[in-house]
Amino acid sequence: AVVFTGDQIHVSGDKDQWDTFARVISEINPDIRVFHLPGNHDVIIKGSQVDCAPFTDRYGQDRFLHCEKGVRLVGINTNLIKYGDPREAEQLEWLRQSLVKEDKSEVSLVFGHHPFFLEDIDEPDSYFPIDSSKRRLYFDMFSQTGLDVVYAGHKHDTCHSEYAGIPMRTTTSSAYQLGASKPSIRVITV
Repeated sequence: AVVFTGDQIHVSGDKDQWDTFARVISEINPDIRVFHLPGNHDVIIKGSQVDCAPFTDRYGQDRFLHCEKGVRLVGINTNLIKYGDPREAEQLEWLRQSLVKEDKSEVSLVFGHHPFFLEDIDEPDSYFPIDSSKRRLYFDMFSQTGLDVVYAGHKHDTCHSEYAGIPMRTTTSSAYQLGASKPSIRVITV
């Protein structure tokens, strides 16, 4: 599977950017499942309201659940969490249900755009991670459900951290870098 964790484009209202991205990813082998999540550049944000239409008009849902061969892939719209959109509560309940494993041996991974934290769950609030007031709520739930790892983007740099034995992995961009990391993709082997 290929998972795009957001910011497929830079300006959500730019049709040419969406079309160019679609052309580029059309080269992915059609036998490979492709999942998309919205980043902050793929939606329209006004205060605590997240208009996902630029994204959902192209990809349908703004989250996903896929289980196959003992691997549970769960994708969430972290814009709802980051900006406090009222739909966060409904997504949180969906996430709780989606994390219930069919078998304890299942490997479960959560994907989102915004990392919950970069270095430490108690780090101060800043532009990149989810607000500190929400981090433990989610990671306590992740711990209770036996989640194996969380992956995100948004930072345009690589960060590796952990809380309650659950790794928080932030992957650099494949295009524009903000840190010292080289443009890359993350390959996950289960």
